[in-house]
Amino acid sequence: MLNYLDTVIEEIKEAKEAEKQLGMDFGPYTLLMDIGKKLPPFPKEYKTEKNLVTKCRSTVYIIGEKSEGKVVFFGDSDSIFVKGELAVLLKTFSGLTPKEIIDENSNKKLEEFLNEAKSYLPISMSRSEGFYGMYEKIKKIAEEIAD
Repeated sequence: MLNYLDTVIEEIKEAKEAEKQLGMDFGPYTLLMDIGKKLPPFPKEYKTEKNLVTKCRSTVYIIGEKSEGKVVFFGDSDSIFVKGELAVLLKTFSGLTPKEIIDENSNKKLEEFLNEAKSYLPISMSRSEGFYGMYEKIKKIAEEIAD
């Protein structure tokens, strides 16, 4: 569960190494922005207050729906870097059951991921809060869907 986070950390490590050899265009920031660019278009009608992540300085929207017992998430952000963080979270949690998303181990794994990511990316306190704000929104959606 949450194996995609391990994959992203490995990609961030490789990008950091590439940045040293080839320059900023190949670094972790570029990697996250590229991941964010792969998010599918987000319909305007879902850009509502209800779907807004409140603990993020950027504007972020997240929705989720249940399909065959699993939750599928969609989202968007007005910041390309935050969109990359969002894409990582959406890919990590899409396809899991509400119970797996809400599980305490998910929170621990996210903390480990963020702590390790900080060693490769200068992630500020406010960016960390935004990351956890997105996760809290994902958990809230999973809790609502679980009922």
